[in-house]
Amino acid sequence: MAVIVHLKENKLISVILSLITVISIIIFNKNNFNPDYQIYLSAFGGDDTRFEPLYQYASNIAYSIGVEYEFFYIAILLINSIFFIYICYTLPTVFIFLIIPTIIIFGFSVFGVQIRIGISYLIVLLGLLQEGKKKQIILFFLAIGVHYFSLVFIALYFFSIIISNKKLKYYLILLIELLMILISPLIAIILDNIASIIGYESYVGSEFFQSKSFYSIAYSFLTANTILFFTRNKLALLINYYILLMLVFFATSSLAIISGRLQIFIFFVEAILCSYLINDHFLTRKKFIIIVFLIYSKLIFLL
Repeated sequence: MAVIVHLKENKLISVILSLITVISIIIFNKNNFNPDYQIYLSAFGGDDTRFEPLYQYASNIAYSIGVEYEFFYIAILLINSIFFIYICYTLPTVFIFLIIPTIIIFGFSVFGVQIRIGISYLIVLLGLLQEGKKKQIILFFLAIGVHYFSLVFIALYFFSIIISNKKLKYYLILLIELLMILISPLIAIILDNIASIIGYESYVGSEFFQSKSFYSIAYSFLTANTILFFTRNKLALLINYYILLMLVFFATSSLAIISGRLQIFIFFVEAILCSYLINDHFLTRKKFIIIVFLIYSKLIFLL
């Protein structure tokens, strides 16, 4: 069950712009320091339990046939790029314009540093856009094999299907969001203890286990609720999925290692949602301008 209905449209602009975007990311960031590069390099061809089976299996095959890690890394970037271009091809042309702020801020992370979570983002998004259940399931399993965190996105998607015929009251959503923000420090303490128990105590107290900034949370709260206010009773499945993602983001906002990964994925879903609302003329010109302004204002709030 796809989150949206596919529309026929001239896709040449989407392909060209997405290709330019990907090339720009790689060229602009080629000399940036990649903090994870040495970690992946040292684990290449080994049996590192930190990595998921599909990624580990692919890296071991590459290593066994004599491929250097640099070429393996480039191959992953190429796969990521192809996935991104295909997503842009599938969606309304306006999507590429809505995703640009996210790419400017997080492009190097998705297409360079966090290569496993980056490719899993795109595989899950591809799964969401599939109308056939078999294709969806295959893509979802591939995403899990690359990064276990994608289980969060997939579980919330299936839960959103269950509640897709429910119309949640706007004020109730607002109250639940505020509640999630208030209890997020308690959730962070619980997750800190779990991390210590399962052997990730070195992460506790580090920058990864810090809270998201006030501006990041405030921006997400303002943008999400503006979109929800303008789009109630539209695209029920995608709206409910967006709501669930936002609630989990707010609940884990005191733990950047979780909420940060959620936020990047939410920005992609947000752009997909808004691209269809704009393309199907669900929004008046005034609402369209407000939403586009909010999406682009993340360049100010999050840079």
